[in-house]
Amino acid sequence: MRMSSSPFCGVARDAAMWGGGLRCRKQRSVCAADSSHISGAIMSNRTRILVSTILVMASGMFCTAAVTMAILYKLELKEQRDHLMEIARGQAHFMEAVARFDAIRSQDDYPGGARAATLSQIAAAHEHYSGFGETGELVVAQREGDRIVFLFPYRHGDGSDPDPIPWRSELAEPMRRALSGQEGTLVGLDYRGERVVAAYHPVAVLNLGVVAKIDLAELRAPFVMAALTAGGVTVFLVLGGAGLTLRVTDPLVRRLQESEAWLSTTLKSIGDAVIATDMQGSVRFMNPVAEVLTGWKQDDAIGKPLTEVFVIINERTGQRAENPITRVLAEGVIVGLANHTALISKDGTKRVIDDSGAPLKDVEGHVSGAVLTFRDVTERRRAEEERMRLATAINGAVEAVVITDLEGTVQYVNPAFERITGYSRQEAVGQNMRLIKSGKHDQAFYQQLWGRIKRGQVWSGQFVNKRKDGTLYDEEGTISPVRDENGKIINFVAVKYDVTDRRRAEEAVRAAQERLLEQQRREKEHVETELEKARGHLVRHTRLATIGQVSASVAHELRNPLGAVRNAAYLLRRHVPQNEEKWAQYLGIIDEEVNRADRTIRNLMEMSRSKEPTMQQVDLGDIVRESLALADSSTPSCRP
Repeated sequence: MRMSSSPFCGVARDAAMWGGGLRCRKQRSVCAADSSHISGAIMSNRTRILVSTILVMASGMFCTAAVTMAILYKLELKEQRDHLMEIARGQAHFMEAVARFDAIRSQDDYPGGARAATLSQIAAAHEHYSGFGETGELVVAQREGDRIVFLFPYRHGDGSDPDPIPWRSELAEPMRRALSGQEGTLVGLDYRGERVVAAYHPVAVLNLGVVAKIDLAELRAPFVMAALTAGGVTVFLVLGGAGLTLRVTDPLVRRLQESEAWLSTTLKSIGDAVIATDMQGSVRFMNPVAEVLTGWKQDDAIGKPLTEVFVIINERTGQRAENPITRVLAEGVIVGLANHTALISKDGTKRVIDDSGAPLKDVEGHVSGAVLTFRDVTERRRAEEERMRLATAINGAVEAVVITDLEGTVQYVNPAFERITGYSRQEAVGQNMRLIKSGKHDQAFYQQLWGRIKRGQVWSGQFVNKRKDGTLYDEEGTISPVRDENGKIINFVAVKYDVTDRRRAEEAVRAAQERLLEQQRREKEHVETELEKARGHLVRHTRLATIGQVSASVAHELRNPLGAVRNAAYLLRRHVPQNEEKWAQYLGIIDEEVNRADRTIRNLMEMSRSKEPTMQQVDLGDIVRESLALADSSTPSCRP
């Protein structure tokens, strides 16, 4: 569309006739500038349309060419796999047949036996085999220990056998599979490290592997050339057709605008499940996510009522819920799903969902359909319920739980913190943890604590903190860093519990232990004293026992002479006349002394016996008279 002038030009011409030359020149400059601006806008719009058209056509043709090339390439790749498999299988069967023949005919005729004969024939045939294509070849190898050893020179080498390859190497994967007894085809690395299309087959009779392969680059080369040619042709056709396309721009733009209103909401919500309907509520589009959640394939769902495909119930009551699209089509407004809505899929699976339905409007603003976007929030609901359980557990915990930022500013406290410190959540949140600092710890204590947790380590220890009312209390706690999904520390969480009562109980226990120890010490001293006394009694008793034993021996030795003295006194008394009073007195003294000595001996004998002493009543007068008589007898007598 072209514009030769603008309304401002007419205004300028009228002004020129009425206002003079200078004013006319000023108006003409304004007119020219405005006309240039409008023409630039139109040209810019046409350029955008042209570029968009070219891009659309180029994209379509390129996509068509790419899909065609991809299909042809896959067909060629499959055909090449089948061809290589035929070669590998045929060569393997041929080698097995030769080996069986040689096993019968050449077992004794050929030096080295039948296997050597077979390998020599294969080697002779291999010398005259030049391969196929530019890079295709047939490879034969065997396994020796942990190595793959190739038997013959190949077309890509210098005429010598390729170097052996370790069994666990990434190279020669087709040959590794063949030597493992497998057969098939693959795209992988050959013994040179080149990507190849290969067919592999074992030769069981000879324990060999056969691989027929061709470089992937050779297989791709014609397709690359064809793609370049198709690209050039596409560019030529697009540029040539772009001019023709501009002739139908206006109706195309209108249709594009109508399609844009239809597709915009769908494309914006493509990450979630999307279902689009027409004005009758019939399904016109479903994205893959919607297919998974509803259990319906798009081909099966298109044309069916949304209420049949999208079945929702109230999660709590199990009753059928109102479909939001009904209201969207009736009122033309965005409608969100009710809370606790569950989707019943085609196979009966229930999923909790949320999100909304929105109207689709044409360029005139008329509702032409509706789009429903929703997502499965079952796992999110479970996570929310788990978070709620966790929050309930934290709120009901006996321990104080505090979450701070990296500077120690409080972001969350649980009720136990409020109960222990006296500060409410509103008073604590936003404050620094210095709020409960008691001053009982030096700066080094806090430096060590902060250094540890900022390094991502857990700190455990004891505090003395201060309540809101100024009283001090003891607490033990653990402070741990909280990391985000990238491992960066974003918060600190402290779990602490008041140990003041326990500390007092421990002090009471220590005091009781000290008293008990003191009592035990005193009792020990008393026992030691008693033991010392008992030891003394034991020593004395031992001494008395020793004296008793000695006394018993002495008594035994004294009783014999005393008996003799008593017998002699008896005989003397019989021969002494009755009227000899002096002799009778002397004999009485002998009898008395002998009896005293005998009592003394009996006492000594009693002392030597181990028995408890007994209390008995005695006549002190007899003891005194006996003592005096003993003293008198031991004193030299003055009597004639």
